[in-house]
Amino acid sequence: MKTFIRITTFIIIIFIATSSILSSPGYNFSSFQNFKLTIKVSGFDKIIGKLRIGLYNNADNFPKEKEEYKTAVIIVNSNVMKYTFNIPAGSYAVAIFHDENSDGVCNTNFLGIPEEGYGFSNNIKPLLSAPTFDEAKVSVKKDTEIEIHLIY
Repeated sequence: MKTFIRITTFIIIIFIATSSILSSPGYNFSSFQNFKLTIKVSGFDKIIGKLRIGLYNNADNFPKEKEEYKTAVIIVNSNVMKYTFNIPAGSYAVAIFHDENSDGVCNTNFLGIPEEGYGFSNNIKPLLSAPTFDEAKVSVKKDTEIEIHLIY
């Protein structure tokens, strides 16, 4: 019986302590909540192949292939495609390419310029190199939709 009373008392104390912390004015519930980041892609020159989406949450990896935080590959079947990631609040950057021949690679010419459609969050149009994470970053604090127009 004494053990039961001790356990019950302990549970009540934990409940009261947790309730007071969670109800404090400065407590941020969003650190425990996921949000939807929807990427809307437009500007396809052909309705063939696959759309490859790389989501990055760190500047050191952006936009390196195979170092994404999350990835998605979807079959292109429309002029406008959408994909939604379920992610925690934070800063992210997106790199995409239209893999027209479905070979899994963003094909480039002899100068390294992509021969397939590509794009970045914030619709950054790179001149001589890929954009930086800071140029392409999107802050996610609530459900968010961004649009990326492909560059050919």
